[in-house]
Amino acid sequence: MSNARIKLPPELDSMPRFQLDDCIVQAHLGITDTWLIRKYIFDRMAQVDLAEEVGWTRSTVSAHISKAIGKISEIAKKLYIKRT
Repeated sequence: MSNARIKLPPELDSMPRFQLDDCIVQAHLGITDTWLIRKYIFDRMAQVDLAEEVGWTRSTVSAHISKAIGKISEIAKKLYIKRT
C-alpha cells in the first residue's frame, strides 16, 4: 500500500482535521464515498488501493473522490471560510 499525494483545494488544505471531518459529515456523501474520502484524505491511501478494496476501477474512484471533494469544499466555504 502506497501513500497517496493528496492535492486539496486551498480552503480544505489548511483546515484542521476536526473541521474537515465535520464538512465530510455535512456533505452527506453516502457510506461508500464517505469511507473513500476518509481513507484518501486522512489515511493517504492511494486511489488504486481504494479501487481494489471496493472493486471499482481507479478512474471510477477518482471520479467519486473529485465529486466528494467538490461537495466538501462547498460545505467548508459555507461553514468555515470567512468572507471579507
